[in-house]
Amino acid sequence: MLLEVQNVSKKYSHGSNAFHAVNNVSLSVKAGEFAAISGYSGSGKSTLLNMISGLLKSDSGRILFEGRCISDNNFKLSDYRNNQIGYIIQGQSVLNSFTVLENVCLPYYISGGKENKKEEAMTLLKAVGLEEYAEVYPNHLSGGEMRRAAVARALINRPKLVIADEPTSNLDKENAVIVLELFKKITQSGVGVLISTHDSLYRDYADRCYTMEKGVLQEISKL
Repeated sequence: MLLEVQNVSKKYSHGSNAFHAVNNVSLSVKAGEFAAISGYSGSGKSTLLNMISGLLKSDSGRILFEGRCISDNNFKLSDYRNNQIGYIIQGQSVLNSFTVLENVCLPYYISGGKENKKEEAMTLLKAVGLEEYAEVYPNHLSGGEMRRAAVARALINRPKLVIADEPTSNLDKENAVIVLELFKKITQSGVGVLISTHDSLYRDYADRCYTMEKGVLQEISKL
């Protein structure tokens, strides 16, 4: 199994009030599988994805990547975040001070890469339909184009798992379909994909579907 989340919880406190943002959640994603978590804003989806990506520690439970717990002392969390997963955060995350091509290459150079990645980045931009915008700055792109650039950027280090938080939010149906089709295409090369969404379109693309409400996750049938 590529990813296993086992009975994970995260509690927050506001004054004297405490609540579970994530409450005893378990899920799994296989290599080449597209999994989606649906739910309204505030249901705990982003907190869960932040824990899976290693940006946030859980209070209890375990998160396993290829059978190894990401919170173990001997687990190389920096390598996991830089190379094993590609994380697409919520909203527009491409940087306006860099061209689209530079944005795609950025994670590779941040992780210490020394090779010239422009050719591979151009291949990724072609795959997402943005090769003609390689030297354009993101402020000249539409919302859907910026989201596709973020998908290409998440793939530059050849991750085994792509995680995307609300990748279709604020997109019209046409652009949402393009993004979801991209994720489905990614799985054909054996990459696992896990997204959070409140867009019902995901049901036409995801292999495994979950719903989340008040921190509680349940697997649901696509039918």
